[in-house]
Amino acid sequence: MRRELTVAQRLALGFGLLLVLFLLISAFAWRALQQSDAAMKSVYEDRTVPMGQLGDALPPEIRSR
Repeated sequence: MRRELTVAQRLALGFGLLLVLFLLISAFAWRALQQSDAAMKSVYEDRTVPMGQLGDALPPEIRSR
């Protein structure tokens, strides 16, 4: 025989399900942020660092402008 849940039990179950959903969404968001950070680091290292090295290779007349 199935017994009915009390109001307190239903509220606790509802909040528990919301908490699990929140944790799942947070885990996916954290992973996406880590991937985005890695991609931006790659862009920085591939584009910005060579620009600085190119500036070091310029003749002094051009650098003073």
